[in-house]
Amino acid sequence: MCEDITDIDVLRVMADRVLQEISRPSQVTGCPVTVTASIGLALSGPTDHDAEELLHGADLAMYTAKQADTGRRGPTPPG
Repeated sequence: MCEDITDIDVLRVMADRVLQEISRPSQVTGCPVTVTASIGLALSGPTDHDAEELLHGADLAMYTAKQADTGRRGPTPPG
């Protein structure tokens, strides 16, 4: 979680950087290993007061990213 971020594009850049680092091939006991991940993005809005609701939104976005096989999906605008 990142505090004080209100621009979804900032989150997208951060998520892309994380995915880029995670996907870098590495060696484990001499064998090449590549890791993939899916990241869901969610922003809280002025009416959002429940952390559980925010995490649920990020979870839904992550599953959307998995289905689309893009690794990352942004949220719908906060409400």
